[in-house]
Amino acid sequence: MFPFMYTVIAVCVLVDLSGADRYIRTSATEDTKTTYIGQAYTTVFDSKILTTAKFLGIPFAVPPVRFEKSVLDIPKDEVFNATQFGNVCPQSADNIGYSGTCNFPISEDCLYLNIYIPLSSFKTDDLNVSSNEQLFLNINSTSAKYAVLIYIHGGAFVSGNGNCYDGSILAGFGNIIVVTINHRLGNLGFLSTNDDVIPRNLGLWDQHVAIQWVNNNIHVFGGDTTRITVGGQSSGSFSAIYQALYPGNDKLFQRLIAQSGTPATVKSATTTRYNSTLELANDLDCCTSCTTQEIKACLMNKTAEEIVNVHLSLIVPASLPIQPTVDGSLVVEDPYYFLSKMATSIATTKSTVPLNFISKDMLIGVNSQDGDVVLKFFIAAFSRGDNELYEENLRSIIISPGLFRELIRLYFLKSYEDVVDENIINAIMDRYIDWGKPTDYNLLSNRAIDILTDVIFTMPSLDTASAHIQVTEDPSTKPEQSTQAANGGSNQTANNTTQGNTFVYRFSAPENNNSVIPWFIGTGHAAEVIYFFGAYMLQDVNDIKLAKTFMTYWSNFVKSGDPNTDYPKTQASSQFPVWPEYNNIDEQYMELSVNPLSEKHMRTNYRHFWTDYIPKLNYYLNKVREDGLKKNGACATNNNNDQTNNNNNQT
Repeated sequence: MFPFMYTVIAVCVLVDLSGADRYIRTSATEDTKTTYIGQAYTTVFDSKILTTAKFLGIPFAVPPVRFEKSVLDIPKDEVFNATQFGNVCPQSADNIGYSGTCNFPISEDCLYLNIYIPLSSFKTDDLNVSSNEQLFLNINSTSAKYAVLIYIHGGAFVSGNGNCYDGSILAGFGNIIVVTINHRLGNLGFLSTNDDVIPRNLGLWDQHVAIQWVNNNIHVFGGDTTRITVGGQSSGSFSAIYQALYPGNDKLFQRLIAQSGTPATVKSATTTRYNSTLELANDLDCCTSCTTQEIKACLMNKTAEEIVNVHLSLIVPASLPIQPTVDGSLVVEDPYYFLSKMATSIATTKSTVPLNFISKDMLIGVNSQDGDVVLKFFIAAFSRGDNELYEENLRSIIISPGLFRELIRLYFLKSYEDVVDENIINAIMDRYIDWGKPTDYNLLSNRAIDILTDVIFTMPSLDTASAHIQVTEDPSTKPEQSTQAANGGSNQTANNTTQGNTFVYRFSAPENNNSVIPWFIGTGHAAEVIYFFGAYMLQDVNDIKLAKTFMTYWSNFVKSGDPNTDYPKTQASSQFPVWPEYNNIDEQYMELSVNPLSEKHMRTNYRHFWTDYIPKLNYYLNKVREDGLKKNGACATNNNNDQTNNNNNQT
């Protein structure tokens, strides 16, 4: 059971098609003039035949111009062959040696999406390939509409693509439409000149345009535009939350799913990437003292491969190599300052959570050892791009107390010139290290992963859930915390804004047979993806059971905003435990495993430590430091006055 160890941020999940394909076509409408030809086929999951269709390589934007915002593609009066995947966006292997292309062709013309739809009204015999006739996807005003999931891939904003994720089984099993998308990555997607010459966050704008396209056109595939969910894993999870925070998406989707990633994490956004742009320009022999227009002109003459293969220095220690940038538009401000309890508990001015965010239903969670991927990046930094050395270091690494201390120090650094108070480091080490076994380096290594999981994934995700249920744009008002209806009905806030549902999970199904990190115990980053998509290679009975759990809860949420109920909302299924909604009193969440269980107060002692004790300790230490500086300044002033008086007396 659980034989898969994921060492990457983006995971490719490709489905084995058990049945032959037959062409199927949509009908053009006044709004969507294109007729799309896709493929209808069968897949098998747990001995059950699922009939689905796929429409691949559909452009959602016109071919993008380098360093320019993408432009929405308007379907033309034509027949479009949607039977082949589109290109994936230029990318280099990330710094743990993973390439996210899945061997698909690479091009800057890469803004394509794929659509997987259930064919619940079709029978297996309907797909008899002996017939040369094309099937018709007949959608009319009386047809049942499918809820839609737009899935954004992970990959630290530097790698990955939507083609890798086959939504066939999830669509067929869950009876929902699954859409996977590409967006520009790395230096081509997130570089900027801090002006309009190279706009900020091009990759995020690509995602927004994809959401627009789906909202405009998914009806011809049977999609319900009133039930669209945007979800993702890792950097895709960050992206889903950024898109939910953006007011321009307010009417374009209603729900979000955030798997192991949130901008409530410190160092997840930056205010400028201009220095990175200058670094790239310098590495590519462009003039760094020239105007931004001249720098752009030089970069336009470089190949995409040259641009994406320049690995830029981290803006701050222990941060993502590529980060979204505060742009005053899509990313109005750094969400850390209004989502994170660590930030808001000591803030002198309070930022507020946008109403368009709290009005959306949200399902958010983590894996119990998500921090393993951060440790891998940390080790990769010491391996200096040598993949063989990286693998060797990963297998043989021993986390000593000294390295443990260095991990903590790097996380708290605000800049490379910063100094972290040793009292903070000592408090964290004291909280996590088992001092009865100080030389048990395997245990110490797993505790290091626990720290990274807590501060980068678990606590920020819980903070995001708390912010989602209690904050309005008017700080003098709070949402009414009334008990919701059993079928998942929404609350009203004090200023009449609908309060979305909030559901929290933790996935904890330990992986075995881990030859990459032999001492690792737990559920690592991206371990849930293979179950969420119901990949065909799952054969173990418990793996199948776990996949059913994920796909049932997730598809229910996409359909109704509640993981317990289908749509129209019915009584919760007795097949799985009832997943309670999260609140700030019981803090109930679902512990997902082979036998899922409702729990309360996730890692409550550590939560208090990170959201209450550490901020207060940090505030106290800063105050002591400031008082000391003031006192020393006063002493220096008095000494100077005494010296002046002495000189006057001598005169």
